[in-house]
Amino acid sequence: MEAVASERGPLDDAEVERLTEAAAAYSSHLRSHILKEDRILLPLTEALLTEDRMERLAAGVAAFARSGDESGLVALAERLAERYPPLS
Repeated sequence: MEAVASERGPLDDAEVERLTEAAAAYSSHLRSHILKEDRILLPLTEALLTEDRMERLAAGVAAFARSGDESGLVALAERLAERYPPLS
């Protein structure tokens, strides 16, 4: 999507088709990912973490959202990607 969107000028029919297909695939991927989080990760987290820990985690997430500072999260993602490279 980024490659098509970064091209200059109006998109031709082939570019619109590529962008549409990529957006549909990405949307499907996100829906699948969110379902896994909702059906597997969230129940597992709720079973493993105490109520106090869940409240502190929620407060931390809320504070992060208010701060708008993503630099720490980006750095963490980069360290994790180095340590656990994505599967090809």
